[in-house]
Amino acid sequence: MIGRAMLMVVIGALVRTGSAQMTVLDGTGFRVAPGTTMHLDLQGDLEIAGTAEVTNDGLIIVAPGTSILEPLGAPISGSGIESATDLYATPLSGVDPGGLGLEITTTDPPGTLVVERGHLAWSDTAGRVSVERWYRVSPQTWSG
Repeated sequence: MIGRAMLMVVIGALVRTGSAQMTVLDGTGFRVAPGTTMHLDLQGDLEIAGTAEVTNDGLIIVAPGTSILEPLGAPISGSGIESATDLYATPLSGVDPGGLGLEITTTDPPGTLVVERGHLAWSDTAGRVSVERWYRVSPQTWSG
């Protein structure tokens, strides 16, 4: 587990902006290296500023009560995975676990729900580079 204080010292890109929020500052960034696991347990938000660059080539585990806030046009990139696990005892309506960008609605309580998000670099025919995302959703209870 990489502690918040260690991240601030090592990369100098994170700053606590409230009791339950951290921000990756404009013009800075960090990389989660292959084989590395970063635990985000903020009980709040990790906000990525508009010109910050976050590359995940490892695994980011987003704890319950924590969300990643990515700016439009500057998503997390890299070949890694972000994973959020939480327990839901009631049906969901537009819930975005971990702030991973996938809103989920259910008719039944899913129980323990694991949402994983991965991404790959993608180029269109004009050579513009973007991020292609994929999701894996694993509910404890599945009726369809």
